[in-house]
Amino acid sequence: MSFLIASLHNPYSTNISDSFIATLMSPEGFAIAKQSSGLSISVTEGSKFGNITIKRGSERNGKLTWYKFKIVLTNPAPSGSKMIIAVPDKISIRTLDGVFMDCSGGGNLMASIECKLINRKVQVDLVT
Repeated sequence: MSFLIASLHNPYSTNISDSFIATLMSPEGFAIAKQSSGLSISVTEGSKFGNITIKRGSERNGKLTWYKFKIVLTNPAPSGSKMIIAVPDKISIRTLDGVFMDCSGGGNLMASIECKLINRKVQVDLVT
């Protein structure tokens, strides 16, 4: 037996999803065979962003400034998602590791954001 089921969307995460459950039923509605383990799937490739642009408040070297990221997503960001921005080594950071940073933003997907520095990476929590 072989068949194709169309119009199913892959999960948005690359984490293993729940397992499919396959059940063969008799014409009377009784189970002939059933399997619910070993039928899980995972998506191995994350999608790319639609577009990312970065602007900064100052072009002067050594000046304290802001960086504005505009990111177009190709997949929706589920509530509780986090955006991680690795900061280049040449940019100095004036915040201690683990401390919340000044940040602002939003968009049609979120109500607000919170930013925290973790190992030279800015973790942006998307609050919906």
